[in-house]
Amino acid sequence: MTIVPARSLAEFYDLLPIAPGTTWNQQRNDELAGLGSADALSIEMASPLWGGEVVLDWSEWPEARRLAALVRALNGPTQTFLMPNPIAEYPAADPDGTIVGASPVTILAIDPDNTRISFAGLPEGYELGWGDLGEVVFGANPERRFVFEVWGTATANGFGNTALVPIGPFVWPGVAAGMSVNFRRPAAKMFIVPGTLREGAIRSSIVDGMSFTVKQRP
Repeated sequence: MTIVPARSLAEFYDLLPIAPGTTWNQQRNDELAGLGSADALSIEMASPLWGGEVVLDWSEWPEARRLAALVRALNGPTQTFLMPNPIAEYPAADPDGTIVGASPVTILAIDPDNTRISFAGLPEGYELGWGDLGEVVFGANPERRFVFEVWGTATANGFGNTALVPIGPFVWPGVAAGMSVNFRRPAAKMFIVPGTLREGAIRSSIVDGMSFTVKQRP
């Protein structure tokens, strides 16, 4: 099977008029089983993945046709595109990404249970907090994108290093110390769930309510 590179932000996501109602969430892959003691046994079958619902703003008929065709052109789960969390494209303390800029941020260390990461190469005093997102790109054929959420707080010291901070999902296999980390518009590799494109309702000269469901491809 030929692996098609994911469409960049400029090639797809940035062309969409994202509207209120768009969601981004972490979808867990757990199996629950009831026990005779009335307790529940939970087993994580696979790492949680990002997913959500993309809702597009109203548009006039010609633009609506163009947008629907743009979505349909991503034909099936093998056709992917990059998508950031619309409300977390940059760390909260650096809302446009200018502070971190082009700093060469890397993973300093990963704790043995793969639940915490420390970072190097940040500007002195740089703050990371709950809900900030980061991205690690690794591998080839296919390229993988590990997009994680910070589950704590960390501040870079005078050397640009942070202490270990909890993250989720937990570190994927293949992610290692020394790899580059991106905090500016970190984007997951997504695909459009087949059959979920809703082309919206025709209202006078506009179309309103176009949407589709997306899931992350590891």
